[in-house]
Amino acid sequence: MIEALPSLPDTMSRAASIAGSYEAACRDVIEAAILTHREGELFDGVVVDVDTDNGRGELQLRKPAVHARIDDRDLQAGEEIQVRIGSA
Repeated sequence: MIEALPSLPDTMSRAASIAGSYEAACRDVIEAAILTHREGELFDGVVVDVDTDNGRGELQLRKPAVHARIDDRDLQAGEEIQVRIGSA
């Protein structure tokens, strides 16, 4: 049993990474379900992350409180914008 202790930090790190990925996937499914059948609606949100290399960003919608991806090359982090949902 004691022989396994040196490998414990790596095992715990991998387990935490897997758990984090699982939680993110669950959140993505729930957020997509919330937006299903709301395509075409206009929502207020705030840009929370920008990837200028790929022309994408992350957006936090105000209502419903959903995190979404956005494709736009002219995004500024912190910018308040309105978006029309194309697909959930």
